[in-house]
Amino acid sequence: MKTTKTQKQSTAKNLWRLIAIVAAFWFLNPGIRAQITIGSDEAPQDFSVLEIITTYTKGGLRLPQLSNDELTALTTTAFKSNEKAKGLTIYNTDAKCLQFWNGTEWIDACNSDIPTFLPGGGSTTIKIADPTYPTNPLVSTHSLSLSLDKTGYSGNAPTSYLWVVNNVAVNIGETFIYSPSDDLAWDADGKVTVTILCQMIIDGNPYNTAPLTVNVVR
Repeated sequence: MKTTKTQKQSTAKNLWRLIAIVAAFWFLNPGIRAQITIGSDEAPQDFSVLEIITTYTKGGLRLPQLSNDELTALTTTAFKSNEKAKGLTIYNTDAKCLQFWNGTEWIDACNSDIPTFLPGGGSTTIKIADPTYPTNPLVSTHSLSLSLDKTGYSGNAPTSYLWVVNNVAVNIGETFIYSPSDDLAWDADGKVTVTILCQMIIDGNPYNTAPLTVNVVR
């Protein structure tokens, strides 16, 4: 069968369309092109996989926002055993801070020495020793020294201690000096109730003391 000029032109157009589609797929598919710049036509640096540039549009990167309870639900056994979870970063709406998973625990970027408190730990006979109050209720300008009472406890020694005030981790160590902060939710009479507990890691699992309630006045 004889090929007409029109058929040749149509075949050529289809070929160029195919080339254009393949080229677009090659350059736009992130699985093929490993480095990407967003917000500019500048090429990414050699050491960058992704660069976000604000030359034309001013803004920031908004990370996923999770509460302590949502973070606890995320941190499953399967999550902990997944090596690819390391480096996962979120914004904790309770701690009001960026946090990242280091493969063992969530680390608070606002205070990298203090891990994140995860609600839901087991119970233990270790308790917070009855504190000696300088005043009761505690005046906001005073401090309260806290320690642990291990009387009757016969299990393995905890490998870490994390003191938690109102569900936010604030200190590590067997003892803790609590000083009320100015950003507490004071009522109209200048009073507030604070809950303090210590979360310990025993045999690789979290265990919490019974909470201690502290009444504070300005």
